[in-house]
Formats: sequence, structure tokens, C-alpha cells
Amino acid sequence: MTAAAQSSVPARVASPDGRRVLVWQKQDDYDYSLHLSDLDTQETREVLRGSQTGTIAWSPDGAWFFVNVHKSSDWDNAYIYNTATLHRLDLARLIAAHDATVRRYRAVGSHMYTVAEKWVDTRTVQVDVSGHTDSPAHGSSIKFLFSLLSSITKIR
Repeated sequence: MTAAAQSSVPARVASPDGRRVLVWQKQDDYDYSLHLSDLDTQETREVLRGSQTGTIAWSPDGAWFFVNVHKSSDWDNAYIYNTATLHRLDLARLIAAHDATVRRYRAVGSHMYTVAEKWVDTRTVQVDVSGHTDSPAHGSSIKFLFSLLSSITKIR
């Protein structure tokens, strides 16, 4: 993946066709907001607000993008957005519904870190989910392929 395809806060990342750009904007000392600008229409829409840090990457066809959000030392999450509608898919929630180990990390007192790592193709994202529970002590890191065509596959 090239540096132009994925970037961290603060950043401007153009879509593969160059018609749209995702822009992190600083809100205060701790928080950023992410905006999607259409360079043809000059329309700008807020995607999310309140992230301390994050990474973003466009799908190869520019129809989707993912955002990794870090809010605290015990929580990271990843979202996939449809570029046209800004409909958001919460990867932590969707993968937890599919996998019992991941579900355990979403419980109160547990720590869960969901990170979209890369686009495998135009509709599939490789995701790393790691976490641990304090009582009883348990931890792991699991990789998944998340397909926008409604499948989740554990790859290790």
C-alpha cells in the first residue's frame, strides 16, 4: 500500500480517481474530525468527530474507505464507510457477532483493539482484532478477512 493510499492524523488523502479527498481537521488539543470533500461539487461532509488519532485508506475503486480510530488506551475501532452515502459499518461489532473470542473482548472490563490493516481487493479488508480480559486473564490476536459481500473469515 502506498503512502498516498493510507495516512495518519493529520492528513489529506485523495481518492484513487482524485475526485474526492478525506481530510482530518484538528478540533482542539486532543480531538480531530474527518471530512469528505468532493472536488467536483465542492461539497464537504463530516464523516466523524472526536477521534484522538486515526488512519484512513481508500478501497482501490474509491467506492469505500476505512477509518481506524484510537480513543483511549483500552479501545481502538475500525469503520468502513460507503463513499456515496457515508453509511458506516462498525467492524468490531460485526466481527464480535461472528466470533466468540472477539465477543469476550467487548465485555465490560475487557480491552479490544480492532484495526483495518489493508484492502485486499475492492470489497475485502484484512482486519486484526486483538484484546485481553483482566479476569480471568486471557488475550489473543486474530486476523480476519471482512468482505462487504457479507462474509467474515478467520485467517489466523
